[in-house]
Amino acid sequence: MFEEALKNYQRALELWTAALGIDHSNCAYVLSNMGAVCDKQAAIDGLDKLEEAVEYFERSLKVRPERPERPVRPVQPRHP
Repeated sequence: MFEEALKNYQRALELWTAALGIDHSNCAYVLSNMGAVCDKQAAIDGLDKLEEAVEYFERSLKVRPERPERPVRPVQPRHP
């Protein structure tokens, strides 16, 4: 189950990377999901997958670092 999920996420990552580039947020989401799968597997099967989970999470953060806050725009009044 976990290996199939990782295989599918890997394929998704390849497709998103080819279409949008590795710096796109979709790639970060896929990497984060891959980390979550490894984390769940580590909870069931043991700690060997935990290191892999951390690697995926770290790669995800490198792809999509924290963005500065966007300025809040005032709400525009409604037109009649």
